[in-house]
Amino acid sequence: EESPPVQWVGPNQDTFLQEWKDEPCQYHPITNECVWFNHAQVFHWSTFPAELWYAFTRLNDIRFLIRCIIMWIIAIIKYGLLGYKMALNMSFGDGTPISLREMNLVRKVIHDNMVFNTWEKGDIMCIDNFSTSHGRQPTYDFGRKIL
Repeated sequence: EESPPVQWVGPNQDTFLQEWKDEPCQYHPITNECVWFNHAQVFHWSTFPAELWYAFTRLNDIRFLIRCIIMWIIAIIKYGLLGYKMALNMSFGDGTPISLREMNLVRKVIHDNMVFNTWEKGDIMCIDNFSTSHGRQPTYDFGRKIL
């Protein structure tokens, strides 16, 4: 597949932009099941502050709430008022922005279906990378190591 052209945008032509269209779902190579296979929940201007909010509600750590409030203010000013574009951004196929309400619905479904794992030394996890979304949650555990 040929890559779309690279563009440099913004007032100083210093923001990298590359746009392409893709389907939100793809067919699993073994089961042929149609699966959600994109990163809309990751590449949206509201993602970072929203994930900090989820971390706060899950862990009750005030540091996440403070950082969440700060990041919401920055995101609203930068992307809402000043019109900056994120280097990685998702929209509908016709270019219409995905609203905050719509993205919150996507995030809610994801968070309602999350499974958390407490790792112990020697643990190994095998997942079907095509049909299982995976990642890390925000943490202030500076001693975290994966061995």
